[in-house]
Amino acid sequence: MLAAVVSLDPLLHRLQDASGHQRSVFIVDHSGHVVTHPDTKNFVPGTDLSNSDLIKQIHDLPQELRNTTTTRFTQQVKGHPVEMIGTFSNFAGV
Repeated sequence: MLAAVVSLDPLLHRLQDASGHQRSVFIVDHSGHVVTHPDTKNFVPGTDLSNSDLIKQIHDLPQELRNTTTTRFTQQVKGHPVEMIGTFSNFAGV
C-alpha cells in the first residue's frame, strides 16, 4: 500500500483569488464531486454536485467538444431559482 498526503492549500488560495464579484471558481472531478472550492464552509471536498445543471451539461458534451465554454443555467439557492452564468474548462489528468 502506498499513501500520500497532498495539500490543496496553494490551489485553494488561487481559487479564492480568482473568485469574487459574485462568482466562484472551483474544481470538480469527473464524477461531479468537489475537489476544492473557495467556500469551504458550504462545499467541502467530496460534496456531490453531480445533479447540478452545469455539471450535467459538461458531462453530456461529446469528448471532442469538451474545452473552455461559458453557459447560462438556473440554480436553486435557499429554495429560490437564481440565474447563473458559468465557465468551465476540461483538462485531462493522469
